[in-house]
Amino acid sequence: MSDSNDERNASARFPLAFFVIAFVFAWAIWLVPLASTRGWISSPRIASLEVAFLVVGAFGPLVSSFLLTYRAGGGRALREIAGRALRYRIPAAQLLVAVLLLPALAALAVYLHSREGGAALQWTMPFPIVALNYVLLFFLGGSLQEEFGWAYAIDRMQRQWPLPGSSMGLGVIWGLWHLPLFFIPGLSQTFLPLWTFLLMTVSLRVLMVWVYNAAQRSVLATLLFHTSLNFSLNAFPIVQRSENTFPRSWLYFVLLLCLASVPVIWRQAREKTR
Repeated sequence: MSDSNDERNASARFPLAFFVIAFVFAWAIWLVPLASTRGWISSPRIASLEVAFLVVGAFGPLVSSFLLTYRAGGGRALREIAGRALRYRIPAAQLLVAVLLLPALAALAVYLHSREGGAALQWTMPFPIVALNYVLLFFLGGSLQEEFGWAYAIDRMQRQWPLPGSSMGLGVIWGLWHLPLFFIPGLSQTFLPLWTFLLMTVSLRVLMVWVYNAAQRSVLATLLFHTSLNFSLNAFPIVQRSENTFPRSWLYFVLLLCLASVPVIWRQAREKTR
């Protein structure tokens, strides 16, 4: 009985160890392409492996959550959290939000910008590779690498604080976890103001936690949501890759996302849900 109580008490603490491992793992690996692109390391071999370093570093949250889960509960606990990626019974409303909300907001953002003289609304992904791109983004675009970890974190954070605070707090941490990417030339983050990126991660995490809880802690739900984000960024010209142009389409996208998260925050705050 004491072992069971210890596990429950551990799962109710702030997951500091998880964040430390997730950040150190990712940042240490991302430091290599950062140093290479900044000229601190001169190695054609390393330069050719930039994408590989970026992909591997993104596994930080997954590695951290699996390591700590196995340490606390062994193989049984590890199988339980891995199995949540197969929980396909997601309520219809939450499934539609996870899959369709972000493409719709991305298209609307581009359209609003086009009314001001920006690029016309267009689909930028070749249709023959849509399915392939979706699969690649699901497994290597950040979804699989991150969402097991953020699920591990929110399970513990929402046991201590009301949902609005825990969701938004995790959103801030999630955004800051990407910080090294803002200094690697050529990546999308280098063309975005950090404050807008943080607004995006906070608003999006609020929605993702709402979907996650409604789907009985289905990691599959957040995997689909995260993939939908990356898919939308690839399918519509939201980010203008120019250092001299303020990304207005991106700003519209972020503001629309903030508006979409307000009803969820209001309802959670009203219910004082823990």
